[in-house]
Amino acid sequence: DAVMYTADDRNIHSVDEITDGERLTLALWFSRDGSHDEDTKLVSLLSQHLLNKNIAGSLLPLPASSNMYWFSQDQASNDHALGERK
Repeated sequence: DAVMYTADDRNIHSVDEITDGERLTLALWFSRDGSHDEDTKLVSLLSQHLLNKNIAGSLLPLPASSNMYWFSQDQASNDHALGERK
């Protein structure tokens, strides 16, 4: 099972004490803003490293396409505004 919360005032939550078993956590964030795309930065950094070491035939992934962001910035702003009115 997994539970996800947005990071805003719509989802105030608490966590109960674990008395049996273990709690696993995974911190993630999602952004509709393409300027926060870490894949492109990482691939560029690794590519430069491989070029400097003269390593050929790398299997680095290609950067994500620009259309992977499903919503325009205007839509993202409107979605957020709609959520606040609910």
